[in-house]
Amino acid sequence: MSPVNKDCSAFGFQLSAFSRKLLACIVSVCLACCSIVYAEQKIPTQLSPKEPITVNGDKVEYFHEQKKVVGTGNVSITYKDIVLTCNKITVYLDTREAIAEGNVKVTQKDAYFTGDRINYNFDQRKGKILNGYVDAKPFYGKAGEAEKVGLKDEFIFKNGYVTTCDYDKPHYRIQAKEVQIYPGDKVVAKHICVYVGNVPIFYFPYYVQPLDNRKSNVTIIPGRSSDWGYYALTATRYYIDDANRGDVLIDYRSSKGLAGGINHYYNTEKMGLGGGSVKFYYTRENNWTAYEKTGHEKTRYRWQVRHKWDLGQDTLMTFELNKLSDPSVIQDYFYNEYEELGGQPDNYLSFITQKQGYTMELLARKRIGKFYDVIERLPELKIDIFN
Repeated sequence: MSPVNKDCSAFGFQLSAFSRKLLACIVSVCLACCSIVYAEQKIPTQLSPKEPITVNGDKVEYFHEQKKVVGTGNVSITYKDIVLTCNKITVYLDTREAIAEGNVKVTQKDAYFTGDRINYNFDQRKGKILNGYVDAKPFYGKAGEAEKVGLKDEFIFKNGYVTTCDYDKPHYRIQAKEVQIYPGDKVVAKHICVYVGNVPIFYFPYYVQPLDNRKSNVTIIPGRSSDWGYYALTATRYYIDDANRGDVLIDYRSSKGLAGGINHYYNTEKMGLGGGSVKFYYTRENNWTAYEKTGHEKTRYRWQVRHKWDLGQDTLMTFELNKLSDPSVIQDYFYNEYEELGGQPDNYLSFITQKQGYTMELLARKRIGKFYDVIERLPELKIDIFN
């Protein structure tokens, strides 16, 4: 390879490979010296110099008056645990800030983000990036504007999305006004809409997904049965906080159609009010035998609310409410639950107190749905006195 011609105009040097290495060492020394001078002028109490920023590239220019270094062509910078690569970079020595352009990639620990342009501060470990993409396994995301914040390695996406699908066009995504990603800890999203393909499925004002939970976020159960035909049952977990979590259900059965619902579990132990669950399931059944006779799809649903409240060491309150579209909806869609119930759900409110000499129970039971036979208790008080 013939040596590259040198150009000394405007303090710019285009160097050979050997000279570039030599210049990199010189620039490192200059940066270290500038860092020491800057620290002495601005922060007199600082005892140790800042770590130098070494710029490597096909062409590296140092501008003394502007106190900046410009690198172009296969640029790379390794600073502590950060590796930055791009096509062009300008580093300002006074502020320790850099402007990188063209195929920008910043790698740190088990995560990296890329984009068209980034403004990055090496001391504060902060940066803003345009048209950003982040890879922080198991999450991936894109945004028109992304930001890396501080020493905690936090990523903020604005008007973008995150997903666990690593395809260029993910099967599903969480579109949000703002997404905060804490690698290895959690993902926090505000004003989100979940998309499957390009179809919006549901909306949440606030969403938290922990990353240290080993349970699968999405569960898919495919199969075939005589009643359902071919089917695929899916559950997507969501996590708002330690007291609110649940599953979003989207199911398909070839002989019945599309169905969906939500199972939400809550806990109010911090307020001393107990905890429970709220479940909802809905479908417009396209059972073709019924459809051919009537010309209409069959709407079926179930509501269920359960609550348990420990009022003390000797008193317990339990509550359950079930609202069904028809008497066989649980049997047709939740057969395991149907067997546990013994065929019929209950609607009641119960207070039970157990003392040393007696047990007292206050029970209220109401029939909800004309298709069940229920002995109503409005209410009933029962006291058992021990011998």
